Order: sequence, then structure tokens, then C-alpha cells
Amino acid sequence: MNTDYPSHLLATSLYGEDELLFVFEGAQSSTFNYILSTESVITPISSNPLVALSATYPYDDIFDLKPIYHSSPDTGFYGIENPLLTNITDVKIINNSLFFLTSAVSLAGVIEDEVEDVDVTDMVVYSSILSDTSGTYFSTDGDYVIGNEIDYADRDMLRFDKISGSSYNIIAANGKYWTTELLTPWNVTLEDKIETDTDLQQSFTITFSIPYPNKVTIKTMVAAALASGSNGLLTMDFITGRAKFDVNYSVLYTLNEFSAFERGYSPDSAYVTYHNSIGSPANNRGLVHNDVIRNTTQNLLVDAPFKTAIDKTAGTIDVNIANLKNIQTPEYEYATAPYFVGDTITQPNPSNTVDAIKRREYDQLFMGSNQERGYENPCLGFTANTKELTFASDKILYFHYPKTAPTGIPIQSIGFIESGAVPSNTPARSDKIWKKLANYEEDVWWGNTTYSAVTPTSSVSLPLQQGTWLCSWLSASDVEGTQGAWMDRWYYPGFATVIDALTYNTDFDENMGDKVFDEPSQMTMDGGCWYKYFHFGPDENQRIVTALSNDGLTALRVEYDTWDSKTIDDKSIYENDSVVSNFSSNVVSNGTLDLNGDNQYGLTPYSSSYKLSDKITVSSRMKFDDWENISGHHIISNGVNNGWNIKSTNGYFTPSLVIFEKTYGHLLFLNNDGTMYYDSLYPVSGSSYGDPTSLAIDGDLTIWATNNDANTKRLYKASYDGFITSEIEFDASTNLTEVSIDQNKNAWVLDTTTNTASGFAPDLSLIGTVVMPSPSAVSRIDFDTQNVFLSGDATILDRCIDSSNNVFELRDGADNIYKNTTEVYSASGVTNIACDSGGILWALKDGNVVVKTVAGSTSADITCTIGDYTTGQRRIVFTNEYSTSGRKDYAWILHSTDNKMYKVDDACVLVQTFNLSDYVDVLDSKFLGQDRSLMEFDINGDSSGHRWQTKYLGHTTRIEAQIVLDQYLLSGVTLSYPASTFTPDEFNTISFTYDSVTSNAELYINTVLVDSVSSTPNSEIYYKKDNAMIVGGDMGDDTSLNDALLTNRYSVNGEIDRFRIYDTALNSFDIKHLEFIDYNFSDMTWNMPVGTQSFVEEVSQFFKNKLPGAKSHFYNIRLSHLGITDANTRAIIEEIIRETVVKVAPVHTELYNIIWD
Repeated sequence: MNTDYPSHLLATSLYGEDELLFVFEGAQSSTFNYILSTESVITPISSNPLVALSATYPYDDIFDLKPIYHSSPDTGFYGIENPLLTNITDVKIINNSLFFLTSAVSLAGVIEDEVEDVDVTDMVVYSSILSDTSGTYFSTDGDYVIGNEIDYADRDMLRFDKISGSSYNIIAANGKYWTTELLTPWNVTLEDKIETDTDLQQSFTITFSIPYPNKVTIKTMVAAALASGSNGLLTMDFITGRAKFDVNYSVLYTLNEFSAFERGYSPDSAYVTYHNSIGSPANNRGLVHNDVIRNTTQNLLVDAPFKTAIDKTAGTIDVNIANLKNIQTPEYEYATAPYFVGDTITQPNPSNTVDAIKRREYDQLFMGSNQERGYENPCLGFTANTKELTFASDKILYFHYPKTAPTGIPIQSIGFIESGAVPSNTPARSDKIWKKLANYEEDVWWGNTTYSAVTPTSSVSLPLQQGTWLCSWLSASDVEGTQGAWMDRWYYPGFATVIDALTYNTDFDENMGDKVFDEPSQMTMDGGCWYKYFHFGPDENQRIVTALSNDGLTALRVEYDTWDSKTIDDKSIYENDSVVSNFSSNVVSNGTLDLNGDNQYGLTPYSSSYKLSDKITVSSRMKFDDWENISGHHIISNGVNNGWNIKSTNGYFTPSLVIFEKTYGHLLFLNNDGTMYYDSLYPVSGSSYGDPTSLAIDGDLTIWATNNDANTKRLYKASYDGFITSEIEFDASTNLTEVSIDQNKNAWVLDTTTNTASGFAPDLSLIGTVVMPSPSAVSRIDFDTQNVFLSGDATILDRCIDSSNNVFELRDGADNIYKNTTEVYSASGVTNIACDSGGILWALKDGNVVVKTVAGSTSADITCTIGDYTTGQRRIVFTNEYSTSGRKDYAWILHSTDNKMYKVDDACVLVQTFNLSDYVDVLDSKFLGQDRSLMEFDINGDSSGHRWQTKYLGHTTRIEAQIVLDQYLLSGVTLSYPASTFTPDEFNTISFTYDSVTSNAELYINTVLVDSVSSTPNSEIYYKKDNAMIVGGDMGDDTSLNDALLTNRYSVNGEIDRFRIYDTALNSFDIKHLEFIDYNFSDMTWNMPVGTQSFVEEVSQFFKNKLPGAKSHFYNIRLSHLGITDANTRAIIEEIIRETVVKVAPVHTELYNIIWD
């Protein structure tokens, strides 16, 4: 027992006809409450007429007010102290109620939760989704529960109601109960509730292995209805998909989107701030905390209507608790600006953040005198030391700083920055303040400045007495998240104008010597002084954006910002209007260019006004449902390897498959649909047709192909559209059998006559010759991921290299395929091997068998039979293509026996079959006399570019800005940013700049610099074609890539908005001001120090201090009285509702079901 004791009386009141209520203060600032009964005329000296009372909170049975019991064996004293009533600031008894005003306390110190170690499995789990570890969900098929649902939208939400112990009912969203059939195979059906469940069909025994709040994993789920000796575990019938119980096999399931809520409360009262930054738009919309200040303190108003709240038998007095508004200003707003301790201003830091958010201190109760009748509503007295001052955006405000406020406070510490002052890189673009320096206290009520002048402190060469102070302005760093610093701007009037002083940029402009300079501001806030403040706003920002276009608006070359028709009007003076292909009203219904990915895009005809070579800035807002899986390739396109492009890539771009025909010398160009878009014939020498032997494609879609015709030994260089751009002729004695491209895009040709490999740069210059180490002719040459030349000997029949630089080799006479030096998969019957993008080895064996091995390539994962023939030449090559579930590889397998090409997906399922000889139009005048039956096709080499891209391009999905700087594609720059960092279905602004003088390129995401690359100085952007520009898809050399390749694959599915091209490299602040076009510039509210002042507020209503319940974040929409029964019409309406409701629904909520009444 403690030994604190009452020392003096605070208040007393008549409780009943013969009882008194006393409130004493203890010696240690504790408070004791007693009832004194006066019924007995004579009180025995051994008895205590005082009944000690403990405060209790009746409105929530889990709250305990932590009573502390005091007694003295010497005096017989007995009392109860509650920490809630310790250090009371004021106490009043009025209107039959007892009121206490506490000092500022933390709830954790005065209240505790009686519930300890809450068992999360003891709660009803609402709105949960049950899935297995492979990601399939439970849903409903008629009366059965199925466990193989892969569509998230069709999953079933479940509720787990605890029966007792570890037994639960499982209830589907339609109110039906999971029910175990009593006969094998013990399927799970959905039935109405069985009121008397004798057989326990609707009872399930569940054990959990991972506790709330992260994610709950169901370790086992047993059907209680089954016999105890054969209790089955929940699993799924892999044929019917039905959920069932099996004695021998179970699946681990998890409760996703777990929406149960713990009983109890957290005493850790927290003040939370959220994100508000143009650099993190996703965080701005969500509930991600920017900062949390914990264990906040506040005054509490405790009241007890003692006529009804006292239980003498139990020794308790019921109290109500009201949290007071300590963290609000006198104007009922919130602020985290600096605060005052007396006359000293203090910046928040980790040690004082709790005090820093307090804006009031309650100290007195005003209720009339301590009598039976007082004021109808109680009043509270508090002190505060700020007054709200509002600075309208784009306006100047004149104000006097109060004489009662702390004086001499540096402007950096006064709270303008925390209140929302706008920083930038020049005074013209930021908030700024002026101070009247005249001493006028004797002439008017207002007073003198602490400092008679503001003077530069650094040593500068200009005469200080001639230097002129312009203003104090808020200077910003270009680092995201920094708040800026107040600077004094000085200038020398003889050499710089006021405009120069306002607009000079010390970071980016040419050096003006000492004509204009900045120093950390010496301005102070002085009592009685007059100030002028300008708050930056949208009008001023628009003037700055307009100024970026220069005089005559010549710098802005393209601006698309209004999307309302098929023709997109260019707001620049150059009128580079764009026309939307396959236009429909949906494309512009959102006020953006909303493209569906099906050959929709904006096409801007060629103009030299936007094909800029020297300096450029491109900026656009974009939004995609899934930034990691955007259809198409280029988002903004000037063509393949032409000028510059903004694109989405996973490191693969394989739009073409090039197949050569060996009898007549054809090169067939196929798109990913298997459609031939061009048939190129090797040059004919006399009566001899070309003899193609190998080809390879690099990441720029440059094609290198060998011609081993007896009269024409050549290496051709061609573009993706089949046109030969250059060639190298070899001696007639050479035997050209293989071509391979190294990391630097040099082509290496194998000559088996001399057993050498010769390398040629993109400009066709010879860079070297390598003599093969094998004395006999080799058949393969390659380069690994480190650009190391690989040759080997004649025993190497085939080779592939994955992105991790694992080298797989098929060797003549070997029993197994080698991975580096380790034997892995059996080589029996294998004729060809290839590596897919995931590093998985594929093998062709036994003529028409395809094997996809497991990771590590030690055994077969999937085996399929492709084609009818078991003899003849076979080849395999991959393409990497977009699908709605993500980009994936497709294998293309050629059988020379029947001249057929087979396209197989990544599960070894046949997708398409193509008869290659049918592609050649023998009636074409170019091909007259050719016989299809004599044609023989082959794909020896890297005929899609997949091998080269696997080795040399990273394969994380990213957004890239690519700039071409020379015709050989050697000195370009690529800027990139991971797509995984973008939030799905959110707008983000992507901007890049390039300056040919420095050859420096920069990429900005939401105004934040995320990547920069420099190349050789004075490198201009290279355009090989004067072609159009496409917004929302890929441009080819002369037409859209879709038209060139006869496909619809290369246009994006997303929204594009506010697209601009400038003829200069804007700096980071310029780009910020572009983003500010859509920024909500609010008026700035500053809580100006005024000195300590007293305030009184009235309490009009009381509410129970009880934690609110919580509801599911899912919701239904019920449609009534529409009379629509047609299923197709309903489906259309539901789709419109689902697409629309996400725009207005609260964050972290989701539409679960649409119900038709």
C-alpha cells in the first residue's frame, strides 16, 4: 500500500439528505474522493465514517483507471487514488456534477486496458479471402465450393465465426455455410445453417500459425464431421476443382485482406502527418504516414454526475472523460510550426515533438460558484500564444508583428516554411518578404526594428555601401523533400536591374560575378515592425510557365493539353496538331488521351519544329493500370532508333522473326502473329541464287546476315523492315557459316576455310580477326555476358547462354548437356538447345519432342510433341511478347522436313502452325520460276534478337528515355527508372532533358531527378528519318510500326496528358513549375506569435469516450426498381459502375458485389 494521504479540502457538496461528498488533495498532488454518512449521531472511534471512492469508467468494460490504494495502520486512514485525477488543475462542483480539469497527461499514464494478450482467433473475421499459397482462391460453383479460382474478381469472401475453442463456422458472402458432405470424397457444399448440427457438418477445426496483424496463415483445417481416426485436411480435387477433405494431402491456406479488429485500445496516442509532395503522388492519395508523433499529452475534462454515479457499496464513482483540444490553435486549426516556451521560440526535434504540437494549455474551469446551480454549459479557460494570419496566393499582405510577441526571432525559425511557404530557385519564383527598416516608434504606435539595417556579411568585391538589398526569399534545393532556406538577395544597381536581381539563378544562369548574390538571411521578426509578404500562387506560376516559351513563345514546340476530338490541337505557335487513329469518343471522355491498346494512338506529321537536335525537353503525364505490364513498346515514339523515344521495356523487344530460305535466298520477315510483312530476296549473282547461312539481330533490331553463294560471299547489314543498308564482300574462297554479335554490337563472321572469325564494327570497319583454337573447323561462335569470345571445337553442336552467364553446350558424343562444366540434362536424342528469358533450358529431341527443363536443367519439367516428322533439321528460337498476365516467352520451332514453323507458349502448348513455303508468292515477278517444293527454310543464329537481348540488356521492367546520337547507335544515352516503383492506375509525370553542348541527359519522375547520363560533348540528336511522331505507340521508319509489321501490337493501353516539347534543356525548377500547373496553391495560414493570451470556450455537448467499431473495407451496391433482366445489359451496366465508382470511393475501399433487386 502507498502512504499518500489527504492534506487539504478542495471541494465539498451535499450528496444526499444525510451524506456529504468530499474532494481532498493529497500531499503528493493526488486526489481523494469520499462519502461521509451523517446518519449516526454517535460514531464509534474505531470506525471510519468516510467511504473511499475509486473512479471508474462505465462506458467501456475494458478500461481500467488504475486505482492505487493508500492506508495507514496508525491512523486507520484508507483512500483510493486514480492517476487520472493526479495533478488536477482545477475542480468544480456544480449542477450535481463534479468536474476535474487535469494537467496535460498521456492516456497511457492514466488508463490501461484490462484485456491482455487478445487471441486473434477469438474474433469474428469479416471480409476475408481464403487462398492457397499458389494464389488460387475459393469461390462458388453452384452448390459446391471450388478451390481453383484464379480470377481475383470472382473470389468469395468468407466469415469465420468462432463456435468454441478452435472450432469455427465458415460463412460465404451469400450467407450460406460451408458444409462437409458425409460421404467420400467429402466435398464442401454451401447450405443453410443447420440449427442442430449433430454431425458437425458445419464445424471446422482450424489452427493458425502466423498471428494478426500481418497475415493469418491457416496451418491446418480439419472437417469435424469426419471420424476422429480419419480427420481430413482441407484440399482440392484437381480434376473437378471442388474443395474437399483428404486424409493424406492438404494445402496451406492464407487469410488475405484480413479485416478483423482487436478488442482493446492502444494507449499510444499519436499525432499523424501525411504526405503532400509532388514527388510522391501515390503517397499523397493514400494513408501512408509521413511522420508520427507518439505519446501526445492533453488536458482532460473529467466529470461525474455524483447523484447517480456513486456506488457506496462498491466504493466507486463513475466518471466521463473528454479529451480537450490541446493540439488546436485558438482558431481550431492544426500546426506543426515552431512553438514558444515563454518568450523563446523552439524548433521541433525528436526530444520535444510532443510539446511542439501543443497549441493550448487549459488551466481553469468557469462554471459559476461551487453551488447547486451554475452555468448551463461549462466553460474552459486556456492560454495560447498565436493568432492565425492568412496569406492569399498571388497576393501581397502587409502586417505588423505584435509588440507582445517574442522579438528578434530569425525568419528561418518563425514558421513560414512549415506553414506552406513556396520555395524555388529565384526570388521571382518563390515566397518573399520585405521589412520596413525605418525607426518610427515616436511617430506611430508601432515600433522600431531591432537592427537598423540588413547588411551583407560575406566579403564581396562590390562596394558594400552601394549594394542594394532586394528582399528575403525562400531558396529551395533541387533535392526532393528539402524545405528550403531564407536568403537575402543583394544586387549592385550600377550593373544589375531589379528584374535581374529577381530572376537571377545562382545555380543555372551564367555567372554575373558580384552583381547579384545571396546570403543567409539576417532578417528578424521584431515587435512593432511592419512587413510585406508575397505568397506565390497559380497566377504567378502560370506566368513563369509562359516565360519558359521565351519571347514570341518560340521555345515551346508542341503542347497537347486539350483532348476533346479526333484532332488534338497543338497549343504552341507551330500548330503541330496530332490525329488519333481508330478514334472513338471514349478516347477523350476523361479529358485525357485514353488509349485502349488496340492500334489507337495520336500521329503528329513530321515537322522540323519539333525534331530538335541541339537541346530538348520532353514532358508528359501518364497513367497505366499496371506500369509493369504496359502493352506495346514506345509510349512516345519518333521511330526505331530515330531521334528519341520514351518507352516501357523489360529488356526485350522482339517484334520480328527472320527466317531464311536456302534454295532461292529468301529472307522472310514475320511479326509475332506469324504474319509475313516482307519477303526480301538476297541479291542474285548471274544465274546463282543467294545462299543464306546464318543471321543475328541485336537490341537495335539491326540484322546481320551471311551470304555464302559461290559467286557472292557477303555479310549484309539490314534494317528491321528488310532493306539492306550496307554490305561487306569476302574472298570467294571463304566459307561463311556463322555470324554472332558481341556486346558492343560488332558482328563477327566465322570462316571455316581459314578457321577464323572476323569482327566488323557497325560502320563496317574491320576491328580484328580471331584464329580458332581448334585445329578442325568449329561450327559455333558466341560471346558470353561479359563479352568474352567463345569458340570451342568441332564437337560443340549447339550452345546457349542465359542472363546469369551460364553456358549450356550440346557436344557431339557426350551423354549429357553441359552447364558450364557440369553435366545436367541427358543429351540422348537431343539435336538443339535454347535458353529462355528465365534461364530455363529447352531441348529438341527425337525429332518432334520438345522438353522444357526445370530450374537447374537436371530433369524435364514439361514435355510436348510438336509436328509430325521425326527427321530433318530442327531449330528453336524465342520471342518475348506482351500478354495481359505479363510479358512471356514463346518458342518458335522450325522443322525443315515439312517447312513448318510451330509457335509454342511457355507451358509447351501449341499456339499456331505456319507453312513457310506458302508465304512465298511464286507468281510475283521477282520470284518467277521458283518451285515451292524445292524450298528449304532455316533459322540458324539469333533470328529474333532474343539471345543478344538476354545477355546484354537488363530485364527488370522499367520506363526508359532513349536518345540516339549517331547513325551507328553507339554513343546514345539511355535513362531509366524501375516500373515497380510506380503505383498502378496513378498519374505520374515523366520528363527528360538533353543538352548537346554538355551531352548531359536527365530523367525526372514527378519532378524528382532519378537518372542522369553524359556522353561525348557536342553530340547532337541523330534522326535517320524525317518521319512523324506517335503519341501512345511505336513509330516505324515511314509509318507506324503496326502498319509496317501488319499488326496491332505496338500501341499502349493507358492515359496520356499534358504533353510538351521545348527547344531547350529545362532545369529541375522549370520542370517543377510545369508540374505546378495542376497544383492546388492554397492560401497560407501562419500562426503568428502574439505572446501568451487567455481564451475561454464553452462546452455544449459531451460524448462517450469510446473507441468506434470498425467495418469491412468492402461494400456492395444494390440496384432497385430498374426492371432490367437481360444478362448482357446488366453486364454492361455493371462494368460501367465498376469503372466509375473507383473514382469516387474512399481510399482503401473496394466494391465487392453489385446486387440486382
